[in-house]
Amino acid sequence: MSVVNKYRIWCETESDYVYIWAETEPTTCPTNSGHTIDTDKTVIETTVGDDSVSISEYQDESNRPYVRAESRDIHDNTYFTTRGDKWTTVMNEAVGTGDGSTTVFFLDYPETRGATIYIDGTPQASGVTVDISTYEDNNGCTHFGTGKVTFDVAPAVGEAITATYQWAEIGTASQIIYDATSDSSPKTINLEFCDPVHIKDGLVMWKNGASDSTANLYVMVPDGQYYYDKNGALKQASGDTSVDHYVIDFMMNGDCPMGTEFDVETRSAPIPKGMQIKIVVDEGSATDFYFCARLEINRERTVVDIVQA
Repeated sequence: MSVVNKYRIWCETESDYVYIWAETEPTTCPTNSGHTIDTDKTVIETTVGDDSVSISEYQDESNRPYVRAESRDIHDNTYFTTRGDKWTTVMNEAVGTGDGSTTVFFLDYPETRGATIYIDGTPQASGVTVDISTYEDNNGCTHFGTGKVTFDVAPAVGEAITATYQWAEIGTASQIIYDATSDSSPKTINLEFCDPVHIKDGLVMWKNGASDSTANLYVMVPDGQYYYDKNGALKQASGDTSVDHYVIDFMMNGDCPMGTEFDVETRSAPIPKGMQIKIVVDEGSATDFYFCARLEINRERTVVDIVQA
């Protein structure tokens, strides 16, 4: 292997630095050969040779590297929450009217699942897709899905297009709270998210705990849903099925009003949409026990998800 250098080059036309890996010093702008560069400002930032470690970077359109200071994927967003997402059913939404040529329409809410598209009241078993993609632009800004409905063949003139589906209200489900004045022990709190997520950590607070007051955190597959087991075999859940148990009998004796970490201490495997995070709180022999938690999760907001109606 020959020596390869990472060059930083000043582009006079863009009034900015651009970057490129090359064996020899470039004499033109890497992003546009018609631009003017100042060769006096060209410098070598990194050199890779036979005895060097190879380097791989995420870069923007100007070849400048993105940098993350924490253990998460480049396209993930860190999200602190005391709630999961709430799914709300939309019935018979008026999407549009056919004109014989238009094939693309849009739902009112982009974060959808279980979409069924109708033409004049007849459900469409094929020939239509609902695209709920999210995407990231060149500035690193995330844009949420468009709820785009695309027909293979344009609906005829005057045909009514309607849709029934569920849409996600982000962070509006019940809070992660146990209150002995209104809850019975043990209490199960299920959190579901409209994106794939990773559990990063959590913060828990409690008061009036006893030596046998505990909390557990699981990743669950709801009854009837499909999942891959630890051997890679595809299975269907018979009853709610635990696939991971990240926090086991977390003890909560006395009071901890300022909070402490939930002992996850890792970044979990991806939790796909449809799976749930289940927290089970057991007050044990405590009286007037109170518990609340906040999770730190990484949400994948740039995943393309195509739903065939």
